Order: sequence, then structure tokens, then C-alpha cells
Amino acid sequence: MKHSKLLMWALNASLIIGLLAFSGCGDDEDDPAPNGITVDAGPDQTVDLGVTVTLAGSATDVSGGSLILAWTISNRPAGSVAIIPNPLIGNATFVPDVTGVYTLTLTATNLDGNSATDDVVITVEQGEAPEEIGGTISANTTLINRISNPALPDYIASSNVSVNATLTIEPGVLIAFAENVSLNIVNGNTAIVANGTSTEPITFTSQGKTNGLLWKGIYVASGRALNSIDHVIVEYDGNSDFNFTGEDFSANIGVESGAKVSVTNSTITNSGEYGLYIEEGNGQLDGFASNIFNDNVVGVGLPADEANEIDGATTFGNNSKAAVEIFGS
Repeated sequence: MKHSKLLMWALNASLIIGLLAFSGCGDDEDDPAPNGITVDAGPDQTVDLGVTVTLAGSATDVSGGSLILAWTISNRPAGSVAIIPNPLIGNATFVPDVTGVYTLTLTATNLDGNSATDDVVITVEQGEAPEEIGGTISANTTLINRISNPALPDYIASSNVSVNATLTIEPGVLIAFAENVSLNIVNGNTAIVANGTSTEPITFTSQGKTNGLLWKGIYVASGRALNSIDHVIVEYDGNSDFNFTGEDFSANIGVESGAKVSVTNSTITNSGEYGLYIEEGNGQLDGFASNIFNDNVVGVGLPADEANEIDGATTFGNNSKAAVEIFGS
């Protein structure tokens, strides 16, 4: 009996030690999946609304084989339509469009079709809120650089902005326009003075540019020599046509017959039709130098008597129909 009790004690002790050893070998989050693929979606982040989020995903396969990466937004706040423009790289980016919590999933798949996933949580806070400027500006107004982060909009235009005075915009200001919303310098007594600098350009952009949603653009109907666009970025507009005196065209910047504007040191890009359109019948470029016109349908459209304003320092790239279109006699 003594030998039997001793044997039972030894068996029980072995069982307990085995159970303890087993319980201490649980899966670690960095351990590879059963198929040998390890995925890391990177650290969770907290950012302000409007800031571009850069992800830090990676994956390995113990066999050393190639992996295909793919990001998806698996959970998002209500109302968000944000997308990941290039989801097939580990350091993909996206711009959150509403506050709240986003869950992004990174999936890694090997050539045999085996895959593993990992999630990262992006918490988006309001941060510094932009100011709404939609509506009519009837008194001389200066828009200042309100928010220190250059990636965040200082102002939001949720409806058309009609300027019935002189609108001055200081360097570094970023204005984001809702879909199909325009900035209108409406008559001969009004003016736009948008003079940025090489280090602090002024930016006019679309709230929905990551989703291909264009705003309408800048429409100038004023003939004042004060009108100036210098060191400015005008992008992702031309959603619908402006009603010029002759015909209807869409443009990032549209200048009506009898109006004038100076455009210098500026980048005009991603228009729905014209980057810059000067209406025939005394629409004028009061100055034009050292601009960049990229990724428009037509870079510049203007009447023949204004064609001599196009300078040699202005560059054109990837405008799908024409760099410069000249019309009229």
C-alpha cells in the first residue's frame, strides 16, 4: 500500500506540473498564426480631425515567402465616408472625415492563399475647430491663419461664398469647400487679395478630395486691379459649370468677361475641366508668372489676345486634353 500511495502521489505531481507547464504556454500576440504569418497593424493612435494618419503595418511569413498586404476600414463612426487611397502598402495613409473611433484591419495573405489579420484603433478628436464662412461677405474682411497645424482647415465653406467687398486672405490659410460650393467675387466693386508666401501658401481645396468630390472653384467678375492670387494652391474643383457671358465652363479659377486677376507663383491642379479659364471678350490676366498647372483636363484656356501673358517659367504636366487652349481671333 505504501508503494501504491507513493506511485499515486508521483503521478498526481507529474500531472500538476504538466498542467502548469501547459497553462504557461498560451499564445502571445506576436506569435505567428498556425499558417506561419505574423501581422502587426502598428500602435493605436489619437489624432485631430483632418490630420492625415500614417499607418505602420508590417507582416512576416516564417517560410520567407511573399505576402500581399491589404488595409480595410472595418469599423467607422456614423457619417464617415473616408477611404484609404492606397491600401496595399504597410504605411498607407487616410484622412478621417468625422470624429470618433475607427478600426482599421491589416490582412496579410501568402501565395498559397493563407492569411492573418491584425487591427489598429484610430481615435479622432475635434481638435481646433475651423470657422464657417459660407454665405455673403458684405464688409471688407481678412481671413487669418487661425490654426497652427497647416494640414487642418482654418475655414470651412459649407455653402457658396459671395464676396461683396474686399476679401483679404493671409499666408498659411487653408479653406475647405463642400461639394459643388464656390467662392464668388461677384461684381466690379469687389476684390480678392490672396497673397501667400513660398513657405506659407494659401490653399483652396475640397472637403471631399479623398473621395473625388470636387468643389466648384473661384469665380471672378471684378475688374479691379487689386485682384491677386499669389503663392496659392487651388485644387480639386470644377464640379459644375460657371455661367460665363458666352458659354458655360467649369474651372478652378474662372475670370468673367470684363474682369481681371493676377495669378503668380501658384499651383492649379486636379480640375474637372479648366485649371484657369479667361472668358473671351475682355477677360484679362493682369499678371501671370511662375505657375504650375498639373493634372487638369486643360491647364489654361484663354482668348488669343491674352496668350502673350503665358510666361516661360510656368510649367504644365499631365493635363489630359491640352496644356494651353487658345480661342478667338
